[in-house]
Amino acid sequence: MARPAPDTEKRTVPGLRIARGVRMTINGGKPHAVGDRGQRYEVTFFNPATFRRQVLGWSETREGADSMVEGIRKHPAWEQPQIVDRHETPNARLNGTP
Repeated sequence: MARPAPDTEKRTVPGLRIARGVRMTINGGKPHAVGDRGQRYEVTFFNPATFRRQVLGWSETREGADSMVEGIRKHPAWEQPQIVDRHETPNARLNGTP
């Protein structure tokens, strides 16, 4: 770790200590506790304000994904909720085979 030049003061944040070698995400979460690792279902919606399809979240169970879809349906602006089973192959989705 480089030392600050003698004419500059060291900047610190009170109460914040990070151990050396600990990998952190941008928002400070641990990498293994963030994101979609191991989640089977991805829930997306269309946001007319941004004209984009966005990911709301991921779920291990279909019931959890259905619960997120109900929340999307209650939102005043979000449209077209969609659940994608990420364990299906892309060709199975296109051909409509289970």
